[in-house]
Formats: sequence, C-alpha cells, structure tokens
Amino acid sequence: MQTYNLKPELVQAIKQAKFTTWTPIQERSLSLANHDKNFLAISPTGTGKTLAYLLPVLNRIDVSQKTIQSIIVVPTRELARQVYNVLKMFKQTLPQLKASLFIGGLDLNKLIHEANYNAGQIVITTPQRFLDIAKELPNQVFSHVNSFVLDEADMLMDLNFYPQIHEMIKKFDFEHVYKIAASATLHNMLNDELSSLFKNVTVVNLNQQDINQQNVQHYIVKTTDKDHALFVLINQLNPYLCIVFANTTKKADEIYKKMLEAGCDVINLHSKLQSRARKNNFNRVKDHKYQYVVASDLFSRGMDIEGASHIINYDLPETPEWYIHRSGRTGR
Repeated sequence: MQTYNLKPELVQAIKQAKFTTWTPIQERSLSLANHDKNFLAISPTGTGKTLAYLLPVLNRIDVSQKTIQSIIVVPTRELARQVYNVLKMFKQTLPQLKASLFIGGLDLNKLIHEANYNAGQIVITTPQRFLDIAKELPNQVFSHVNSFVLDEADMLMDLNFYPQIHEMIKKFDFEHVYKIAASATLHNMLNDELSSLFKNVTVVNLNQQDINQQNVQHYIVKTTDKDHALFVLINQLNPYLCIVFANTTKKADEIYKKMLEAGCDVINLHSKLQSRARKNNFNRVKDHKYQYVVASDLFSRGMDIEGASHIINYDLPETPEWYIHRSGRTGR
C-alpha cells in the first residue's frame, strides 16, 4: 500500500482502521496531492471521496498550532457531521487534532467565540453559516488557512450556494491555498464555475456510472393515482429499508402523514424540519429504527446510510443526475 508521502501518524491511523488498499479515486487524488496539484475528484457515491480529500488536507495540518488551517464546505449539516465523524478516526494518532462544526442548529454566539478563541485546525461548514460567523470576526482569524475543500460540489451548485462561496473566499488568501473539490457528477455549469474559481485544477473523472450498469433493477409504474400506486407497492413489498423520494418538502410531509395514518413504520427527513427533529430523525434512520423514510433530495447525496433495499420515486427528479443519486442509495 503506497503511502504517498503521508505523515506517519496518518498512515498509522489508516492501518488501525484496517484499510489495506486505496480505492481508484483515492489513488489518483493522493498522487495529485503529492505533487501539490489542485484537483476535482469525480466519482460515484460510496467510492471513498471523503478520505480522498481529507488525507491531503490532514497532511498539511500542523496540529501543534491552534489556528484554522483548512475549511471544508458541504451543502448540508448532516454531511458536515458525517465528515466530522470520519475525522475522529485520526484522533488516536493525532490527539491534538481538532475539528469544528460551523453549521445550523448550533448556538451562533458559541460558534463565534469558538472561532475566535478555540477553533479547530479544520472547520467543516455550510456556506451561509460560515458567513454568519465570519462577519463577526477579523479576517486575521483565517490568516493561516492553507487548504480549501468543496465537498459535493455539484450539489452546492444545484442549491445555488456559489454566490456565498465567492463571499467566503474573500476572508482569506484564497489564491495561495491548496484547493480540492469532490463531486459525484460533472456538468457544464460546474465545470465552468470551478475552472473560474480554482484557476489551475486537474479533473479526475472516474464516474463511469450508468443506470443500466448498477446492481439495481428499475421499474416504471404507470398510474393516474400516485397515492394509490404507492400504497399498492407498500402492501406488496417487505423492504428492509425503503426511501420514498418527493421533489418538495411540502409533498414529503404530505406523503409522510398519509403513510403514518395507514400504519406504516415511517419517518420523514428533509431540510424544513426543526433542527432537533432533523438531527434525531437522521440518527434514527442511520440506526435502522424505521422501515420507511420519506425524504427530499437532501437525503439523496453524500449520506452514508447502509441497508436501503428499495427506492420509490413518488416524484421523478428534474434531471437524470438526481435520479442516479437517488437510486445510488441502494444496490450497494
């Protein structure tokens, strides 16, 4: 297993986690990072993109310094927590390592104080929350930033976060930081945006994913009554975990209430839930407490949930890429 000039503490942590081989996206990413090349890593969900960018970031961190040295931008607080949990695997060999979550649902004043006086070397943040915190701080707080990551870069684009990202990078010396983006797909708008934002970037595109090549069977249900069709499916299936996708949070709530009234073992998950409910529901889904989850596309990207046996698209998404993201929750 090639080490790509990673610090011994990182190699030790990887071995302790019982990783024996790199995935293709990790090999390509680590090789580029070894030559200080900015890169965009494109690969399907579940192929190891998080470690592909975390290891280059960690290799640049000086854990003896209690300053913010890396900023990782993600589209949702759930994904932020997931990245935060992955970082925990390095705490045993790097006990001085600290990560900070700058996300909604946490007390803003406490986050501002933490950023000013007790920040972690790595900040994992959503775009707007970062701006809410940064406007209360001197730019000097971010003067030691040496790497910047966009995780789920295509989702950040789809959710129109790039105006906030352009505001974020004004807070530090963006031109001279090491830059990484990770994405499940690449479309023209994202390619143009990242080319403008990153200037010199190497694209590693390992996404040869095709709907027909997945270990998933796809069915079209023709109906004039989607509610009736949904409950016919529910009565016929006995899923381990079935995710029902809707295009809007309003529709997701409507479906959830109907399934609840029908006696289904169901929970809902979308961005309009109150912070505590959203966090609790997500944890219950991860712990496989329910047989059905009614979700918006918040749940279709980047979330590391094992065991989804069935996907029902109550609404078809607007683009084929989002259909692939949804169906990628199963067949693993």
